[in-house]
Amino acid sequence: MRDKMKNMKNKYKAAIAWRSNTGARLVEEDKERTIRDYILKLCPQFDILEELFGERPSIHPLFIADSDDSASTDTDVWLDLEFTSPVGDDEGNVSGTISPPPMFSTSPTPATFQPLHNEQATPARPSTPRDSFSAFKQQMAKKPSSKQPAKPSSSLGYLNQINLERLEAKYKADKEAEAEDRRIQLEKEKFLWQREREEKLLELDEKRMLAEIETGRMLKREELRNKFLLEKLRIEKEFELKKMERQDVRRNKTE
Repeated sequence: MRDKMKNMKNKYKAAIAWRSNTGARLVEEDKERTIRDYILKLCPQFDILEELFGERPSIHPLFIADSDDSASTDTDVWLDLEFTSPVGDDEGNVSGTISPPPMFSTSPTPATFQPLHNEQATPARPSTPRDSFSAFKQQMAKKPSSKQPAKPSSSLGYLNQINLERLEAKYKADKEAEAEDRRIQLEKEKFLWQREREEKLLELDEKRMLAEIETGRMLKREELRNKFLLEKLRIEKEFELKKMERQDVRRNKTE
């Protein structure tokens, strides 16, 4: 279980590093669908791990505003927002106090920090990680506004787009070359199969013709043999008849 959790956390860190190093946060909204798909490909549990290990919003925001020359306008400079540790009651409610921010005066006298204790600062509810994560999910889930990709807003994004287009073109060319190779291989196998089939048919026809010729020869030979035997039998019969006739003639003469 520990190894599985460690592996998931490593995948989450890899997805965060990719999003930061490739300038994923600088692209326009219509690119976020592709970025989100790639992040989920690197880390399928990115949404859950982002809620657990994601960056929490700072409870000490720093707001700096420029001041003009008008003496009637005071510029508020928030250098620190002290947020006391929350104290929970029995029901689980959390309460806290926020100290008022110091104010910077733009009077002709040397600039000094003068805390305005007479004004009651309105406590600001700090953003929770869940609110930030929900806003991030809504932003990532936005659909592209148009089918055509917009131009990247930075040189790094432009280079990433060029590299992506090159990879897509190379992938498409490789697929087409692979399909062409497979088609040629199939044509070659089909040609070899047809040639082998024709050779076998020719061989069978040749054997059949030879068998027919041999059968004809055998029949002819048998026919000649039968004729010879019949002729021999006829001659023998005639010879016997003549012999019998001669014997009859001799017998008649003796009588």
